[in-house]
Amino acid sequence: TTVTKIGEYAFKQCEDLAKMQFNAKKCTLDGGVGPFERAGLNADSLTVTFGAEVTEIPAGLFYHYSDEYFTHITAVEMSDSITTIGEAAFQNCVDLEKVTFGAKVSTIGKSAFNNCGKLQELVFGTGLKEIGNYAFEECASLNKLVLPEGLTTIGYEAFSNAGLTELTVPTTVTKIGQYAFKQCLDLNKIQFNAKNCTMDGSITPFEKAGLNANSL
Repeated sequence: TTVTKIGEYAFKQCEDLAKMQFNAKKCTLDGGVGPFERAGLNADSLTVTFGAEVTEIPAGLFYHYSDEYFTHITAVEMSDSITTIGEAAFQNCVDLEKVTFGAKVSTIGKSAFNNCGKLQELVFGTGLKEIGNYAFEECASLNKLVLPEGLTTIGYEAFSNAGLTELTVPTTVTKIGQYAFKQCLDLNKIQFNAKNCTMDGSITPFEKAGLNANSL
């Protein structure tokens, strides 16, 4: 719990890493490149669990600018103490398949899960309020998405180029950003329940959505 700073490449190429328990309560990264480059490369899976005293996942914790050197995380499990997921925290984790959010996660930061191409399952908590810009952009394996009641804001290009086939927007959403679901080409069903919703900009959130579907 006491670690406050982690240096660049601190756990670089720990290729057999299969399990990580992250308990640091208040931690920042010392540099622009994540500490876990190519960690877990040889493991069958790598699950990251966040401890009960963690309140925020640091920006860029598992980010790498190139998806050639990504961290081979397959699953993420968050404690109920976490409220915020930092910008680009899991960007380019292209092996990530499942994320279980804690009950109190209210904000998913900009690009937090951008380009997680194998991400299939999101288990949301009840506290989610905001999904940031580009948060799930290019998540090509994300098919059926039921956004939770309580969510109010969906950011710019939050799910653009995702693999969505079915989408449910809850009653509580009040703002949807431009291009939020841009080029979700396979989208064939939308359940839109938002009672009092405005568009954040003049351009539709659904540009080219459903282009490849037989019907929408």
